[in-house]
Amino acid sequence: MKKLIFSFLFFFFFFYSNTTYSTINNKILVKIDDKIISSYELKNKILTLLFLSNQELNQKNINRSKSFAMKDLINLKIKKSELSKYNIDIDQGNVLSKLQAISSNNIENFKGQFIKNNINFKLFKEEIITELKWQKLIYSIYKDKVTINDDQINDELEIILKENLEIEEIKISEIVILLDDNKSFQEVVEYIKDQIKEFGFKQTALNHSTSDTAKDYGNLGWVNTKSLKKENYQVLSKMKVGEVSEPIKISNSINFYKILDKKKTKSNNINKEKIKNNLINSRKNELFNLYSNSHLSKVRNNSTIIYK
Repeated sequence: MKKLIFSFLFFFFFFYSNTTYSTINNKILVKIDDKIISSYELKNKILTLLFLSNQELNQKNINRSKSFAMKDLINLKIKKSELSKYNIDIDQGNVLSKLQAISSNNIENFKGQFIKNNINFKLFKEEIITELKWQKLIYSIYKDKVTINDDQINDELEIILKENLEIEEIKISEIVILLDDNKSFQEVVEYIKDQIKEFGFKQTALNHSTSDTAKDYGNLGWVNTKSLKKENYQVLSKMKVGEVSEPIKISNSINFYKILDKKKTKSNNINKEKIKNNLINSRKNELFNLYSNSHLSKVRNNSTIIYK
């Protein structure tokens, strides 16, 4: 990644005097119950977002990233508060895997780039740990509710095999954005579209998606088109390789999809067990994402958020 270029505007905004910087560094911007967001944390989050997406550090990019940086920080603090009620431990190997995915398997160089660009790597790592703990929490709370009707799956499988001489599979990536009260649907859509246009689908998924697939740049792998939900099938089945879908609103989230590849297989040669597993995994992922977004919204609605 290229080294960030400090523009005069950003320098003025954050560093125009040592005294002012010290004040900014300790200023409380938002209070969420017993937790706070400081201007230092916001600055660091903005720097991190720009660094990860390889954007130049200028006032335009700062302004575009500020609201999303704040939203992410608020959600992070809410998740931390909720996690404090539970005893959630994570395997450090999972943290390492996440860092390897983000750093293209060169963590030390990645960490060095943070230091060069005056970004707090420790805060970044803490965010990763919080997100992994959150995923584990959601699984522990809702795993018994994520039930798949085997008969229904088998019926869907039979329909797929009977109705199609050829099975169409698509390799897709996703970006899932949680809606909240701070941003309108259109504002979120326009921001994500701008990010995709400027930095690509993969990088936008890594930086902004709330789905577990974010660590793999949104990659969902190969999916049988008939295993998709109706609203998704109607959109994705008509798309060409390389195309990005229009936003699809599902419950309290906005989903974007990109077609990476397509293939067709004769039904008599298809691996039925593979299709069945795809159907099951697709339904489970949808349910866990739904419960994760719903749980966060519930906790946020019960939190007191005060902007200073």
